[in-house]
Amino acid sequence: MSFVSKGIILSLLVLLCPTVTMAQLTTFKNPFNEATYIKAIQLLETNSFIGANSVSTFGLEEVEQIFQTNFEEVDSLQLMWFENQKRLIRKDLGLNAVSTLGMNEQFIENNGESSFGMRMRAGLEWNLLGNGINSRKQALRKLTKEQEIFFLESKIEQKEQNYPHLYNNIIDAFNKEKIFLLEQRIWFLQGIVDVLYELYHNHDLSYTELVDYKTKLEESKVLRRAFERFNGAFSQAMNTEVLDINVIQLPLLEIEIDALLSDTTFQKMQEELAVVKKDLIEIQHTSVNNINLRVATHYNYRSNTLNNTYPSFNTSFRMPLKFDKKERHRAEELEIEMLDKDMNYVFYNNSRELSSTLAIFAWH
Repeated sequence: MSFVSKGIILSLLVLLCPTVTMAQLTTFKNPFNEATYIKAIQLLETNSFIGANSVSTFGLEEVEQIFQTNFEEVDSLQLMWFENQKRLIRKDLGLNAVSTLGMNEQFIENNGESSFGMRMRAGLEWNLLGNGINSRKQALRKLTKEQEIFFLESKIEQKEQNYPHLYNNIIDAFNKEKIFLLEQRIWFLQGIVDVLYELYHNHDLSYTELVDYKTKLEESKVLRRAFERFNGAFSQAMNTEVLDINVIQLPLLEIEIDALLSDTTFQKMQEELAVVKKDLIEIQHTSVNNINLRVATHYNYRSNTLNNTYPSFNTSFRMPLKFDKKERHRAEELEIEMLDKDMNYVFYNNSRELSSTLAIFAWH
């Protein structure tokens, strides 16, 4: 092949380098050797294949599956604790074994005279209200509501904690593709720099124009190292929880800002939580919790009489006399109002953050 033909081939290569002047595309001060020509041909042949990507094959189902991946689970130990506490409450029948012993107690005899002696009493007491059956029902309702609150709060917290894991997984996946493309770019830029070095040594290229591509080469290497460091640290931190995402196969999605702003998923979760919390407030303010009914049976023993043993049965009822019904009702109302206020702030803050994020996205 003649020198002219080789010059045309090398000129095509130099077209890839915008810093080379048009005068240099057609005029070379010195004939170049065969090795330089071969390098240029190889770069031209390889360039058309660099960065070739496969067609997207993922649908929305696969994308949704990625976003539904859970990295944080609800605290199973806490849920087990709630279930165990409920079993304990169900098994508590409110029965108590009681005994008393009195020394030098005074007794009134049938003839009206008094005597002193020892008295011992042993028996069973059953709390029907207060700390008894009714109390257990109330405690079980209260614990059930607390368990529901814990579960709902855990779901919301799980969603918030899951976000950075999923976010970093997506960054990791895109970094892998960037590293792949950067490796091709580095290989190609290194080939260009090698050819331009030979042109420079043949006095067909200024050193300033060579430095421009050396700079691009070093920038690409720095970027690759940065992506590799992030992915290495992320893989070590996540251990086996790194998702296998092929970003080349992901579809391009158009974000509908209006649909996101009107989405009520988060609000429904918070409203459900607010309803359960209001139920708990109502349970805590139920006045029947303060009523106590107790029945008991005893076996009695006296030390200073012939008929010294006898059974006995008694019952007791206790109900607080309160004159603050209006104030207690107002206290319950205030607790509910404070809960509503907190929920409204959560809704507002979530909407504000979402609007700010989407505004930044739309601006970019």
